[in-house]
Amino acid sequence: MHEKQEPPATPEKLYLIIDDFSSAASEDMLRFLMQKDIQPVIFCIGKALENHMELAVKALTQGCIFELMCNNISKYLFMLKQVPNLLVVFR
Repeated sequence: MHEKQEPPATPEKLYLIIDDFSSAASEDMLRFLMQKDIQPVIFCIGKALENHMELAVKALTQGCIFELMCNNISKYLFMLKQVPNLLVVFR
């Protein structure tokens, strides 16, 4: 006889990680995620952040988390000063 297996438990939290913020679909993707109340973790290089600053500010303001890879963090912190309650972690 086969034992009946229980389905896996539903996780309490899922994390969505986006590895390319600079793609052409970034705005549509973020709009969809925000409508579904999904706050992704977004990896981004400095140049992509510069090219999509308005969208990045909107995403950060709505609770998305960015991991920024760049050589001049102070430049980007200045650009993001308009984000309320911006938390910056250096590692």
